[in-house]
Amino acid sequence: MFDQDRVADLVCHLLPGRAAAAVQPVEPSTNRPPSVYKVTLDDGRAIAIKTASASSSADAAGISIATEAAVLSRLGSLGCNTPPVVGFDATLGALATEWLEGPTLERKLSTDGPNAIDVELIMREFLAIEIGLDSARKRFDDARNKAARSSLVKETESTFQSVRSAARSVAEVSGRSPSAAEDAANELRRQVCEGAWTLGSRDYNASNIMLSSKGPSFIDFSAIGADWAGRRVGGYLIATGPGRKDGNFITALDQRAGLTYERLGNAVWQERPAGALLDAHFLTAVLYSIERLQNAVTTPERPDSHTLLKAWPNPDERLSRLNELVHTRLYPNPTADRLRSALG
Repeated sequence: MFDQDRVADLVCHLLPGRAAAAVQPVEPSTNRPPSVYKVTLDDGRAIAIKTASASSSADAAGISIATEAAVLSRLGSLGCNTPPVVGFDATLGALATEWLEGPTLERKLSTDGPNAIDVELIMREFLAIEIGLDSARKRFDDARNKAARSSLVKETESTFQSVRSAARSVAEVSGRSPSAAEDAANELRRQVCEGAWTLGSRDYNASNIMLSSKGPSFIDFSAIGADWAGRRVGGYLIATGPGRKDGNFITALDQRAGLTYERLGNAVWQERPAGALLDAHFLTAVLYSIERLQNAVTTPERPDSHTLLKAWPNPDERLSRLNELVHTRLYPNPTADRLRSALG
């Protein structure tokens, strides 16, 4: 249930002189109550009202709302296709933007498949946002740059503990050498960590791209931080079918997408092999997901396992799909190809 009166009160506060004629909660994620609402105003316009998570402290809620409002305003001033801010109040933990009509990329991939997606258009918008947000990094001093990179490398190493474990188990099942697969996974980790990091959204998934009549629009910038660009764009372009018994992993990433990202990404970051790094991050994400899902199936009594299995039901079908995606090659990448070969 949701508090319609509270949302109506927020409308009056954020848009003085206006009132809510209708309030409709937007479909929430599997594990969270609704926090975004479509509000039809008394003048017929539609807006989105976003409230901070109920589990957040007042300070954290205020920071996330203020951050998102500032980022959306900045990106909008640069010409990015993000929803314009029409009002916000950090103390109330509420943000109002124009309503974007259209499906999410998650829904579009799940219902119509990858052939219905204009990957190049999405990647162009993604890179425009990357450039806009990463401009703030130029104001970092050397110490802050090094600290951010060091923290990201440590996070990546934590991820690769799961990747190495998945590589060993997949190789063992296929009759290959687990130790050789682990060595190849270590090579992949080194490749991933050689890439340059950028500032951008830390909540990148296919539900955070709206496909409106104006083109792809990225939403949800309440958490901004350092990450690898290849991991970020890869996360945006994979639908996971959360909470659906017939859901599965569907991606718009293929060789065509890899070639497109190589062309567009290298035009932005000339020192980076964009296509190969995208391929490396994609394989990393697939193996990481295999390990997470296998652990959840093995220990379903754990709270984190219960949460994951609720988000990703039908684990057998999902694991089968992930094992197929292991061999999806996005771009020529000898390092990733050695791992794929070791996996069998």
